[in-house]
Amino acid sequence: MKRSTMLDRYQRFVGEDLLERIYQAAEPLSGLRILHVNTTAQGGGVAELLHALIPVMDELGINNTWQVISLDDTSNLF
Repeated sequence: MKRSTMLDRYQRFVGEDLLERIYQAAEPLSGLRILHVNTTAQGGGVAELLHALIPVMDELGINNTWQVISLDDTSNLF
């Protein structure tokens, strides 16, 4: 199982047992392709989370991509 140096930094806060459960949950995701879709690359909660999550997923060998889709200026819809 691949390890993430970024994720390992949380060990002192969450404990080794929880960290191992996270690694076990991540292992079946290896080889899958995950697409993150959001309407902004900066600011907002989702963008902030993805900036932290994507490098960890990369270290774990989880193939993931982030695509930003623009909202229509007049309707604020996709």
